[in-house]
Amino acid sequence: MIYILEGPDGAGKTTLANEIAEQKKASVVHSYFDPVWDIKAHHKDMFRAATIINKWKDVVLDRWAPSEFVYGQVFRGKPGYDVLDFLWMMQPELEDVTWIYCRNDNAVENHFKNMEKREEMFNDMSEVVKMFDTFVENSDLPWIYYDYNKVDMEEFVKNLGNNTKKETI
Repeated sequence: MIYILEGPDGAGKTTLANEIAEQKKASVVHSYFDPVWDIKAHHKDMFRAATIINKWKDVVLDRWAPSEFVYGQVFRGKPGYDVLDFLWMMQPELEDVTWIYCRNDNAVENHFKNMEKREEMFNDMSEVVKMFDTFVENSDLPWIYYDYNKVDMEEFVKNLGNNTKKETI
């Protein structure tokens, strides 16, 4: 299985990715942005690598194309490429992906707390949270919601695979 975790900074994606890796013996691939990269090629390569690794074990992508759509819109005025067209074209390859939207009401505050401990790329997550909410709600992707304030992470991971579109488990 390939798991793609999306959501704003401070929503628990990396913590959840590590728990999935531990419970399911999965590999984790973290995505980030560098303005000198061809981000579309980077996303293609990430998914190709995940597909290869997935022949032997589960893979978690901690951020991917939807993050480029949201962060690109909020912080650069537009994504680096047409993410919606990219997702549409990749649709057959994405059939068996488990899409997880990490979201909680504390994401903005958590990001500010993280900024006290480490360097963060962006100062405020308010618009990112709104844009992610809109993206997920209007998406045809089969999102599973994860809110670490409302759901036990260990149980959530154990139940992955026993869920349906757009629900919190």
